[in-house]
Amino acid sequence: MYRQRELVFLLVRRHRIRFVFRDTMRSIAHTSQEDLLKKVVDAHRSIDVNATYFHYKDTDRARPYKIIVIVINESTEEVCVVYQAQYGENLTWMRTVVEFTSEITTDHGIVSRFSV
Repeated sequence: MYRQRELVFLLVRRHRIRFVFRDTMRSIAHTSQEDLLKKVVDAHRSIDVNATYFHYKDTDRARPYKIIVIVINESTEEVCVVYQAQYGENLTWMRTVVEFTSEITTDHGIVSRFSV
C-alpha cells in the first residue's frame, strides 16, 4: 500500500490554474519490466517512431503530426504514443496506443484514427 495524491478537480480563473488534490491509499500490483517491455515492443510494430501521421479529420492532410516516442504511463502502466503537431504552435500530445491505432466509424466508412 502507498499513499497517492489524486486529482479531484481543476479550477481556472483569470489565467490561474488551481489543482486540488486529496490523499488516497491504494494497493497496486506493478507489472513486471519484462511484460512492460513486451508491450512497448508490440507498439513499435504498429507505430513508426519519427514517421509523420495525419488525423482522420484532416482530410486535406495539412496538419501533420510527428511521432516522438512510445512511453509507459507511470500511473496506469498503459503504453502511450507521444506525438507533436508540425503546424501552428507545435503542441505535443499523448494518447494510449490503443486509442492512437483505433478505427473510427465515419460517414465514409471505417477509417484509422491516425494514418501515415
